Amino acid sequence: MSEAAVIPADPSPSGLAVPPVLAPIAGRARSLWASPAVQQARPALLVIALLAAAALAYFSLRQPNWRPVYPGLAEADAAAVSDALAAANFEYRINQDSGTVEVPAGDAARARILLAGQGLPKASAAAGQALADMPLGASRSVEAARLKQALERELAASVEAIDGVKAARVHVATPEPSVFIRDRAAPSASVFVTLAPGRSLAEAQVRSVIWLVATSLPGLASDRVSVVDQSGTLLSAGVTGDAQHLAYQQRLESLVRERLVKLLTPMLGPGRFTAEVAADVDFSENEAASERFQPAGTVRSEQTSRNMDGTPPAAAGIPGALTNTVPQAAQVTGNPPPATPTAAGSTVTAETAARNYEIGKDVSVTRAGAPRHGL
Repeated sequence: MSEAAVIPADPSPSGLAVPPVLAPIAGRARSLWASPAVQQARPALLVIALLAAAALAYFSLRQPNWRPVYPGLAEADAAAVSDALAAANFEYRINQDSGTVEVPAGDAARARILLAGQGLPKASAAAGQALADMPLGASRSVEAARLKQALERELAASVEAIDGVKAARVHVATPEPSVFIRDRAAPSASVFVTLAPGRSLAEAQVRSVIWLVATSLPGLASDRVSVVDQSGTLLSAGVTGDAQHLAYQQRLESLVRERLVKLLTPMLGPGRFTAEVAADVDFSENEAASERFQPAGTVRSEQTSRNMDGTPPAAAGIPGALTNTVPQAAQVTGNPPPATPTAAGSTVTAETAARNYEIGKDVSVTRAGAPRHGL
């Protein structure tokens, strides 16, 4: 048998064994490191190596300056924003203290543009932002349209806060104001709600939505508000108006019919009689107010004016003709003689009086109130 020759590894200066393949390279490195030029440049090379290591450590350990994409997002919007950023390969994080979605400061503008292209977040446009973006010197029509849009957004946000409503949109129709009473039209509104999967709105919740919208707009009656869900079902049917009156009448008839059955069953036996109830319900309520004044013709106000005019009489006769005439003897009588106008002048009096009298009145108002029924 032949014996294989074993080549010993070239020991390195540090005492570590160098593989035979790298032995030539190690030899060249030792010769280069021992050259006089490298020995003179060793301090500079050491400084460069330390600076490179420090820069590498800084960039690897530095945390980016995080900035929130949109502050104050709802949980649904925050989840949608996180999914959109993850799909676009954006670096983001969720702040553990505030729950806001944050991205590096340099990527904030690009992230907002991306989300705006996808219509996110859905509830980011607030009424205050819509009014703040109003241009200077806007016309009355533009101002009215912005105010209407802000009102619709605020009402939609309020409806979305109801349990079971995923999203909501409110449309308000306000007619142009008119100075003529006969040309005035009543406003109306419609609410479109998107319900959460497997959820439905109770009758009390639908009534709450109707009254919320009706009381937010002056002159809007509750029977002019309609609520529709995503399947096209009119939820407000049977809640207001004639349908509500009909439902009350049916409940009343059913209640009376059940009482008749409980009353007659012990006496006649079950199934031996029939009972039908027809209820005539009056939902109107009369409110009358009268105002009477006794005695009739009482004076409410009186205004009197008097005008006195004194002018001297015109001169008459021959001046100085009666200067030397002896006066007549005085006569004593029981009644004094009537006063005669003197030269001082005469007085003319004019008097005017205006009197206003109270007139009784009756005021009658008819409105819907507690129903009255007859069986």
